[in-house]
Amino acid sequence: MGQQVNFYLTPTDLQAAEERIRKCGDFLVLHSRSPESKPRIVPGIDFEENGQKWLFFFLVRPIDLASVIVREVPKQKYWGLDVLRSPILEFSICFFDGAQIRQGRIYFQTQYYDENRQLVAKSDSFLKWARCILGATKKTLHRDPTQGVYIGPDTKTWVEQKGGTLLKL
Repeated sequence: MGQQVNFYLTPTDLQAAEERIRKCGDFLVLHSRSPESKPRIVPGIDFEENGQKWLFFFLVRPIDLASVIVREVPKQKYWGLDVLRSPILEFSICFFDGAQIRQGRIYFQTQYYDENRQLVAKSDSFLKWARCILGATKKTLHRDPTQGVYIGPDTKTWVEQKGGTLLKL
């Protein structure tokens, strides 16, 4: 079972959202892929590599970093994070090119079935932190009840004044 919030955020909205979610507690930003068998930490959610802006990250509390599970993808020569079993949140930021913006989201698993088919809940402290992040993300955003998504104030202004297009995932 998982929980999520879907949103549209311009870079200005994203910066404000990051400031709000940092009030829930310290966190590290993890790249979705690592060249080695440990998570790859990046400086922040506004990360570029080889001229490419990365849109997909994971958030983890520093105290949970050692509990993050990585799985090797040998044919592609990288290690990926196990979202299901790890105490992490998926964080997909919005692609924005000035004319259109693609939906982003924050998502996390609350529980999973282990190898013995036993239901395992993630820790209460992780769940409290993760729910705080979802709440902080939604707090100053406008909820569009017709689409079930949240829209940042800068995004809302951009759509109304510039006629920008919102694209679903």
